[in-house]
Amino acid sequence: FLITISSESNEEADALLKWKASLKNHNRSLLSSCINDATNVSSKTSPCNDAGRVINISLPNRGVNGTLHDFSFSSFPHLAYLDLTWNGFFGTIPPQISNLSNLRYIYLGSNQFFGNIPAEVGLLSHLEVLHIQLNRLDGSWRMCTCTP
Repeated sequence: FLITISSESNEEADALLKWKASLKNHNRSLLSSCINDATNVSSKTSPCNDAGRVINISLPNRGVNGTLHDFSFSSFPHLAYLDLTWNGFFGTIPPQISNLSNLRYIYLGSNQFFGNIPAEVGLLSHLEVLHIQLNRLDGSWRMCTCTP
C-alpha cells in the first residue's frame, strides 16, 4: 500500500514506519513524500495539507492485516480522513483514537474489529462520518457537544 508522508514531519514519518512494521501483508508498501498540489489540498483524498502534514490515510481493500495498537494517534493532529475498510484489521479500537481531534471521516468497516466502541469516539467534535459496519463491535457511543 502507499503511505504518503511529509519530509516536513519526522514524527509523522517515524510513527507511520513503526505502525507499518507491525502490519502483515505490507510487502508491496511504498513510502513517498507529500506533493503540495494546491488544487488537491482541500480534497479529502489529498494525503497532505499545504504545510505538508498528513491529513489522509487511505488503505481500502489492500489486504492489510494488523491492529491499531501500534498506531501513534497523537502523532497525527491534522489527520482528517482515515480509511481502512475491507482489510483484515482486528483487535479493539484504542481509546487514543480521540487524539485525532481533527478527524472528520472514519472508515473502519468490513474488518475484524471486536469489543466495545470506545466512548472516546464521542469526543471527536469534527466527526461527520463513522463507518464501522461489518465488524464485531458492541455498545453505542455519544457525541459530545461540549462548549468551552
